[in-house]
Amino acid sequence: MAVLNPELLCHSDEHSERNVDSNRWKLPLDDSDSTAIDRLICLLGDHPRALRTGIYIGWTGYSNLGDEAMLEVCQSRLAQYRWVPFDLWNAQPRPTHFARNVWRSPATLLRSLRDELRTRRRLRALVRAREAGLNLGGAPPVALLGGGTLINSTREFLQQYKIVRQRLGHAPPVFSCGVKTPDFFAGKGDWRDLSREWVEATSELPLVGVRGPLSKEYLDAAGARNVAITGDPAIWLHEPLKDPLREPGSRRRKIGVNCGSAQFIWGDLSRLLSTQAEIVRKLVASGHEVELFAVCPEDVSACLEVARQAHAGIAPNTEPLTTYKSFIAKLETFDLVVALKLHAGVLAACGNVPFIMLEYQPKCRDFCASIGWEDYNVKTDRVNANSILQLSEALLLDLPGSRRLLCQRMCELRDRFQSYCVELEKMLALPDVFLDHSPTHTGYDLA
Repeated sequence: MAVLNPELLCHSDEHSERNVDSNRWKLPLDDSDSTAIDRLICLLGDHPRALRTGIYIGWTGYSNLGDEAMLEVCQSRLAQYRWVPFDLWNAQPRPTHFARNVWRSPATLLRSLRDELRTRRRLRALVRAREAGLNLGGAPPVALLGGGTLINSTREFLQQYKIVRQRLGHAPPVFSCGVKTPDFFAGKGDWRDLSREWVEATSELPLVGVRGPLSKEYLDAAGARNVAITGDPAIWLHEPLKDPLREPGSRRRKIGVNCGSAQFIWGDLSRLLSTQAEIVRKLVASGHEVELFAVCPEDVSACLEVARQAHAGIAPNTEPLTTYKSFIAKLETFDLVVALKLHAGVLAACGNVPFIMLEYQPKCRDFCASIGWEDYNVKTDRVNANSILQLSEALLLDLPGSRRLLCQRMCELRDRFQSYCVELEKMLALPDVFLDHSPTHTGYDLA
């Protein structure tokens, strides 16, 4: 199996249900006011050659494997910018805007001074910005709609996108997002179909890269004419197979089974957990070694429940694999992955480890379709243990061949994503030149 190299990185679904426990973007300020001022003075002199700021619109800081992997790809592939979350950038004082308000209403100055003396809100925001590497001077920032299923997701992301567009004067490029569609989300929670608003908001972009064919089809149907399939951002982590592949010989094949939960899935969650337990029993009975794992903290309980129901003597991994580094270290021990969460499958493919995708939401099928892997994608309302066992045996029967095929598909899609990143760099660096042109202006194929 090809081993993914963590040194490639420059920086070491249900998001409403998550508890924020990552410190990536959390920079609390507990010092006294005088110390805070001293820190700010030091920080202001700390970055003589500060990178231009990049505003990242998207999910961050929730200890979720997929979100963190896509952010790391952004930080690594577009390393000429220092990427900070939208909320941190949006919280910074705006002197010109403030002066305009004071001119219109002088009482604004007094109110702001009182507020600052009471809360130190603006001072704290400045310190957080400098600690995060936010370049408060120099060239204006760039912005990107980050990876993940963000388009047509929540009105909040659309509003953030529009705020950035208004303040920068142009539409931020799209980092190969997925698109939520009504075939699954209609009637679930407070979701609303905002696809036409998204199409309008991104219409001036020469290219809008999306994860897979399902995302493209839906935006095309909503009136978009600039959408291309560019792959999930995490595919940039894929490395081609280098060493000759050997059969594992007489040793038992080891299969990683990814368990989890979600607010909305195809079918019923309790039935899915029972089915996964049955899958584990059948895999063990067939002579395979099985390990259960989670890719975010909230999913550990699902692993424990599947292990309990399986009665197969398996103790699940209680440490979730929430980082790219921890995931690939575990992936090296697997011959096959049965993935529930999207990026458990995407990153298995990045390591050329064959996977079976349990499609709990359409985004899983969207990715599989982007690499021609639909035969190994099974919706969770249709999954049964026998079918998963048959698919597992089919992939393991010629494991070197399965790996070569997967590697070939991933190489093709990674090349496409890399070509799109070149276009992204142009749109970020020279928006006045490259925005509001037709896709043919870039020479990019929208097929």
